[in-house]
Order: sequence, then C-alpha cells, then structure tokens
Amino acid sequence: MRQREPYQSKSPYQRISELEEKLNRANRFIKRLQQNNTELQKQLFSLQKRDKHQSALSLKDIPVLPERQPSRIKDIPLLPEKQPSRRRRRRRAKHSPREQTDRTRRLTPKRRLARAYQLRLAGIALGVAAVFFLVGLIVVRLVYRPPAPEPSPQPTPTNVLLLPESPLAPPEIPASTGTVALASFSEQTPENVEIVYNVNTTPDLKQSQDLQAIVDELVNMADEKNLPTDSLSITLINVKTGEIAGYQQQELRYPASVIKMFWMVYVYALLEQGIFTDEAAFSVDLYRMIQNSSNDAASRIIDVVTGAKSGTRLKGEEYQEWFDKRQQLNNFFQKAGYEGIILNQKTYPIGYLKLQKPEGREMQMWKDPEDPMQNKISSDQVARLMYEIVTGKSVSEAASRKMVRLLARDLHPEAWDVDSARIGGFNPIRGFFGESLPPDSVDFASKAGWTSTSRHEVAFVKTRDGQVAYILAILGSDRTYSSNWKFFPQMSRFVFDRLTGSNPNPSPN
Repeated sequence: MRQREPYQSKSPYQRISELEEKLNRANRFIKRLQQNNTELQKQLFSLQKRDKHQSALSLKDIPVLPERQPSRIKDIPLLPEKQPSRRRRRRRAKHSPREQTDRTRRLTPKRRLARAYQLRLAGIALGVAAVFFLVGLIVVRLVYRPPAPEPSPQPTPTNVLLLPESPLAPPEIPASTGTVALASFSEQTPENVEIVYNVNTTPDLKQSQDLQAIVDELVNMADEKNLPTDSLSITLINVKTGEIAGYQQQELRYPASVIKMFWMVYVYALLEQGIFTDEAAFSVDLYRMIQNSSNDAASRIIDVVTGAKSGTRLKGEEYQEWFDKRQQLNNFFQKAGYEGIILNQKTYPIGYLKLQKPEGREMQMWKDPEDPMQNKISSDQVARLMYEIVTGKSVSEAASRKMVRLLARDLHPEAWDVDSARIGGFNPIRGFFGESLPPDSVDFASKAGWTSTSRHEVAFVKTRDGQVAYILAILGSDRTYSSNWKFFPQMSRFVFDRLTGSNPNPSPN
C-alpha cells in the first residue's frame, strides 16, 4: 500500500494549491445545488398553480340545489348513508418500469416543498463552510508565505544616453615625477597586435531639416565673408534627439591635431584589453597630447603603442615590417566602418626628435609612390568618434568617461586668456568654438587643430540644465580659415543660439 507523503514535507505553495483546488470543487458543488434548488422551486410553483386551477374548476361543476321548502309531511327518519368503498390500490411490482421514472413526479406538493427547504438549507450550510474555508486559506497564505524571490536585475536599455554629468571639469595636471616615461617605457610592446575598435557600426542618426537649415546658414556665413566653401566641411549632431546634418561631411581632409583624439582612443583600447597594464605610464603624455596638443607626447605614444619608431630609411622586408606595425592604427578604425581614414602619420614639428617635417622612414610612408600615407579624416568621422565617447560607447563606459574628462575645457577667461606658453604652447579656446560660449552654463569638451593652412575643431556642448546637447565638427582646409580668428567663435555662437532658442532670429553676420 502506497504511503501518503507527510503533510510537513510539502512546501507552502503546494499546500496552498491543494486548498485552492478543494475550494474550487466546493464552489462547483454549491453551484450544482443552487441549480437543482432553482429547478425544484420552478416545479413546485407550477404544481401549486395547477392544483389551484383544478380546485376552482371542481367547485364550478357542482350543481346548485334549490332551496328546500318546509314539508308538511312528517319527517321520515332517514337511513344512515352508506360510506363509499375505498378502492384499494394494487401494490406494484418492485421492478416496475414506472418505478424507474423521475421520483420528483410522485412527490406531493408538501414533500416537494420540504425537499426544497432541505436543499436550500444544505446550500446555506455549504456556503458557510466555503466562507470558513476561504478565511482559513487566507490565514495559511499569510502565516506560511515563503520569502519572495529576489528580482533579477533589469538590463539597462540600450537607447538611454549616458552623457557626462555636470559640471564637466578638465583633468588635473598629472604628476610627472617618476613617469617621464614613455621615453623609458618598461613594458615590452607586443608583436603582431591586431585589435579592432569595439563600435563597428555607424550611429543610427536621422537626417534633420531643422539642423540642415542651421548648417546651410553656416555655409552662407562663410560665403559672405569670402571664405572658400569648397574647403569647408561641417557636421552637426543633436545628441538629445539623435539627428544629424552636414555639408561636404564625407570629404576626407588633413586633420592636423584633431587626429590625436583617435590616438587617445587607441591607447585606451590597448589598456582595456590588457595589452598594456601600466596606465599611469601613459597619463602624462595623454594629458599633454590632448590638453596641450603636444606633438612630442603624441610621437612618444605612437612609438610605444605601435612599436614602429621614427628613424632612418629602411629597405625591403624591414621597411614592410615597420609599415605593417604602423598600419595597425588605420586598421583599428577602418575595420569598424571609418572608411578611408588614415591616421598613422605623426604630427610635426617634433622637438625631441628635431624634426620639422617627415624624414627617413616617415617620409618613405608619406611619399610612397604606390600608396602615399598622409593623415585624412572627414567631419562625419570625427563627429562620430566624439558622439561615441560622450555617450559612453567608445572602448567601454569607464574608458569613455576618462577620455571625455581629458577633452573637457574650462571656458572661464582666466583659464585660457593667458600667454599660450603657460598652457603648453597651444590655446584651444582663443579663436575656436569655446571662446564665444557662456562659461557658467555649459559643459564643453573639444579637440582643435591648427596649421598655417587649416583650422579644425570638434566639440561637445551641453547646457548644464540638460536641455540641449550637441556636437559640432568643422574642418576648414584653407589659409583663410587658418588666419581668421573670429569666424569659428561666430559659427559656434550661432549654432548655440539656434539650438537653445536664445536668439530665434540671429543675424549671421
């Protein structure tokens, strides 16, 4: 004989499920009783109505006798009336077919009424029992309720923007004591390193007619100032709405020092993947390369991360091996959708190497008759990279936060309106986007580039109330842009006013 499991061995959920099943069966039984009760009441009412009707008919059929006149004849004693004989009913056989008919048809009205009352009382009793059972079930749930399982962590939606928090302050100058030191870097550069940028598709940005109208106004401003528009590229991204517009934004141009932002991303990718582990060794030169736009710092970084140092000319396989190492910089971004980008050439002059322009193996690559390597990017590419950094997608969220901090600028005049020698020899605010923006109400991160023949910049601008956030990238590849120190601030203020609504109908002049 199978033994029943002990009640205590069942979990509270199992006991609750059994009690709920019993309650459901009781409810179904009560419903059936109620249905039978209703049917019996209907039958009882029908029988009572029929009995009343038959009684009324029998009274009408009895003839009314005339009133008896008093007789003058002596009354004759009457004989006692003979009682009518009662006809005995024959007892039916036990197994008569009629016995198998519905017993409710043979019940008298009184017995039917009694049966209805009995069923009604039974229904009431079952209802009361069900109420007590339900109360008991609730008590069991309250007393024996097991602890609720911990909710699983919800994934962060992919469409949520992780913009830098306000205020966005520039980084502190790192201590150089003991870390002069990419020049004496202790880690061995790995051989045959081949990594690819983690964001391998372009951002899903929508074309905007409103932004395009702003870009068209910027082009008109350049034309009115007799600046060559064929040497101009513009990309404007509204980070809050995911919209974009541009002018000649796919045109590849020499980027000057704007290219250093790409080298910074490559360094953090190597650190993220553990190819290099001493982040502190890079801190000083990363700061100088981004904040001060130092060509010397950028040269040391390229030598370390590629293992392809500058030097005298090489031949044959030796040059090809050197070139393949330097080519890793291009492959890193080209395989991630940055089509046609070239960024494996250093920027000049380089003081510690005493180089004013490419020489030796650098010139071999620069003037290669089959495939000359000269740095080239488009305004769309530099705007895309800034977008991926400020939204936390470049390399990793933690790395993006470090990079946007390196790109941050202090727009207060006391921080930048000084002798350029005090801020590393290059002033990224004077004559660029940040000069015309309100320092107390915006967060600003940028990378600018300037040569005698070009002026370029990409910047992330966010109001500290969080209402407006955009990226503006402008490449001006002509001496007229290089020598004009007012045009970039004017274009920057025009875009800011249009997007913030500060001046709905600004004059482009």
